[in-house]
Amino acid sequence: MTVSAGGSLRIDFDHLFSFNYDYDGGVVEMSKNGGDWMDIGTSAYNGWIYGSSNPLYPRRAFTYTSSGVRHVTLTPAVAVGDFVRVRFRIGTDSSYGAYGWEPDTMTFSGVVETPFSAPAGDSGCTKATITRLTSS
Repeated sequence: MTVSAGGSLRIDFDHLFSFNYDYDGGVVEMSKNGGDWMDIGTSAYNGWIYGSSNPLYPRRAFTYTSSGVRHVTLTPAVAVGDFVRVRFRIGTDSSYGAYGWEPDTMTFSGVVETPFSAPAGDSGCTKATITRLTSS
């Protein structure tokens, strides 16, 4: 996505998660102008990953289990014209697991193009979970 003339990017999403204590977790990362991936979700995270066999160890992350649907707003540092990519990344250790992560209802504001023209279902999923993907 290309950052618009306002020079700010806002990412909103709702999510549920249930990870194996602090051994597993999820992070939100951004690559700016083809650069390295960097963490942009730290202000919203609820814990740390301590499992040393997890590739995300030792980082702040969404860990444990959310208490219902949580809304998150991220406003990473960007400049007008920056090209950004965003990813949601899960890391786990080598044993036990839990339900996982359900990011949903994503909105991207402050970008030139529409990142998603329409929700795209997963043919292997029997439950529709994406309700809205928009940009403004």
